[in-house]
Amino acid sequence: MKKPFCTWEGDTLVLNILGTPNAKRDAIGKVKGHQLCVSVTEAPVVRT
Repeated sequence: MKKPFCTWEGDTLVLNILGTPNAKRDAIGKVKGHQLCVSVTEAPVVRT
């Protein structure tokens, strides 16, 4: 059985996201394995 990308933990919806920064456009893609692909145009922020 395939593992879902989302589950409920009580009243909280938990999403397993595969994020892609610096993409050409913002988009919510298809499910890849047990992760939902999400692309954003913004660059990643490194905090120390």
